[in-house]
Amino acid sequence: MYKLFDYQQKLVDEARQKLAHNDKGVMLISPAGSGKSIVIAEIARLTTERGNRVLFMVHRKELIEQMTESFKQQDVDMSLCTLMTVRKIANRLGKLPKPSLIICDESHHSRAKSYQKVYDYYSDVPRLGFTASPWRMNHKGFTDIYDDYVEGPTVQWLIKHNHLAPFHYYSPILKDFKTEKLKASSTGDFTEDSIEQALGKTIFGDVYQKWQQYAGGQKTIIYCHSIEYSQKVADYFTKQGIRAVHVDSKTPSAERDQIMQDFKDGKILVLCNVDLISEGFNVPDCSCSLLLRPTKSLVIFIQQSMRCMRYVPGKKATILDMVGNAIRLGTIPNDDIDWDDYFHGSYKKKQDPKTIPATCPHCFGIFNRKDAEVRCAQIHQDKDELKVDRLLINQPQWVLDKLKETGELGKIIICPLCHQVAELTQIKPREDRKEQQDAEYIDIGSEQNHSKWLAQLSTSHTRSITRIYDIFAARKELEIPNSSGKQVNNPLFSTFSVLMHKSSKHTISEKKLHQLADHLEKDYAYVHGQYAWASNHWHFEDHDQLDLTTQLSKDFY
Repeated sequence: MYKLFDYQQKLVDEARQKLAHNDKGVMLISPAGSGKSIVIAEIARLTTERGNRVLFMVHRKELIEQMTESFKQQDVDMSLCTLMTVRKIANRLGKLPKPSLIICDESHHSRAKSYQKVYDYYSDVPRLGFTASPWRMNHKGFTDIYDDYVEGPTVQWLIKHNHLAPFHYYSPILKDFKTEKLKASSTGDFTEDSIEQALGKTIFGDVYQKWQQYAGGQKTIIYCHSIEYSQKVADYFTKQGIRAVHVDSKTPSAERDQIMQDFKDGKILVLCNVDLISEGFNVPDCSCSLLLRPTKSLVIFIQQSMRCMRYVPGKKATILDMVGNAIRLGTIPNDDIDWDDYFHGSYKKKQDPKTIPATCPHCFGIFNRKDAEVRCAQIHQDKDELKVDRLLINQPQWVLDKLKETGELGKIIICPLCHQVAELTQIKPREDRKEQQDAEYIDIGSEQNHSKWLAQLSTSHTRSITRIYDIFAARKELEIPNSSGKQVNNPLFSTFSVLMHKSSKHTISEKKLHQLADHLEKDYAYVHGQYAWASNHWHFEDHDQLDLTTQLSKDFY
């Protein structure tokens, strides 16, 4: 039997307590690598010990095989357990024995139709859902599936207490990562075609060179966006004398199992894949994750970047992000994410600039930019004329003045009402391919560089109280003003101001204050006293102060 760590036993106890007081069920949120399978197995053991039946489901058969082994090692009564993929269960409803408890792993997938079919059929059976990231691309919450949630320790706590490996995170943040060609599909993430265009004619030597520079010799998993791309990366590494192999979901089962075993045994040093090695794959001595797949999914990012962070004494993991995912998502693995908004579905997506109404300066009509015609515009050196789609036409003087002031190339938006130029935006000259290849990589996980990276962020995707504090602290350290133009003098006061502006009741929960106290390693009484002082300072009927708080909040929401 496994001996649970204290934090794992606490998860078990809290889950059972909350399950006793909720009709639908409880979600358990704990970071990747924190040992959720052990917690699941222990709950299954306690359930079957009382003669009750357990139904365990997950979306991949490989995870079923791993969990079956965990159940057996934990002395679970397997005669009272059904372990199947969710699709098989959905096709066998009415034929399987009715469970007393449903356990779902990777339950961030549980909004899918197959999961809903199972839950609807067993509507009177309580459920437990396990996930490292309760996040959906459409930002819908989970309160219609689970009544409440239990949250495990943070990634930072697990690193500090030797349950996850510390890491270096290298990303090209000192040069703009070119993402203008990336386009989202109907599901929300980037399309394969747009990723191909964004990557262009990738020089695989650059990938290999960066790997050698930052992670040479480390057992590595490389995440790619397509089978063809993954095969080319593996082939290049092989030609350099590195034991590299590609594997994907279409690889024959026996061959795939052998490749995985060879990687675990150290016969393969670099394993290239496409969305295969993420959830549940456990190779403790793997110490490098190399990200070559751009994504908008926080779930995919967390699962892939943290795959190298399983704890081994003395290990220092390396995450090499060559596609700017950390920049795009605004987070790295040890950031403290506040999952409450995501669970409740109250997280608001950033508004697409194309949907923000615009006003035409000629007819004063209001329209959406997405409904207008967009063209490229260029000034001719010797003429007061504007070239638009190869046509020479006269344009308002303000357009000509703006182009001369900001540069020769711009993007114009034609008002759909009066057909005049309504808006103009400068287009910066694109850097050449050589400059992009030579973009400097720095370790944004280190204390100094992490502060610089935090200070550059204009939005907080995670929106946790500790996250907001860290950004204000970094801006104070680097003397970077907020959107209001004022320097940050008191990061704690600024943090409280932003959060009180966000809340309709202008209050901050006790849970968040405890999180901040732990983060600052200060007594709760100190943090609460500072909060009380900030609360008394703000009088929200004072419009001047409300405006200032609104300006502060623009940095985050």
